[in-house]
Amino acid sequence: MIKTKIKLILLSSFFVISAGIMDAQPAGKISGNVKDAANLSPLGNVNIIVVGTSRGAVTDNDGNYKIEGITEGSYTIQASMTGYKTERVKINLAENSSSKLTLIYSLRRTRLIQLIL
Repeated sequence: MIKTKIKLILLSSFFVISAGIMDAQPAGKISGNVKDAANLSPLGNVNIIVVGTSRGAVTDNDGNYKIEGITEGSYTIQASMTGYKTERVKINLAENSSSKLTLIYSLRRTRLIQLIL
C-alpha cells in the first residue's frame, strides 16, 4: 500500500515537472551601456526597465547593465536617472537571443529648478 502511494506521488511529480519544462519559453538577455551625451563618460546607477514587465536593472559604475529572462517579443526599454531626461527605445527580441543585443543610451541633462519656500 505504501509502495503504491510512493509510486503515485513520484509519477504525479514527474508529470508536474514535465509540464513546467514543456511550458517554459526560451528566454533571452538584453544588455548595454549608458553614457552621458555631453562627454561620453559612463553613467552608473541608471535605472533600466523593460516597460510593462517586472524586469529591470541598474547600471554599474562603468554604465553596464544586463537584464535576463526576457522572452521573445517587442519591448520598450526605458533609462532614467535623476538630473537626466528619461529615454525610451523600442526593440524586438528574437527567440533565445542573448548578449548579442547591446543598447547605448545617451542621456541628456535636464535643468533642475531651485525652489525657495
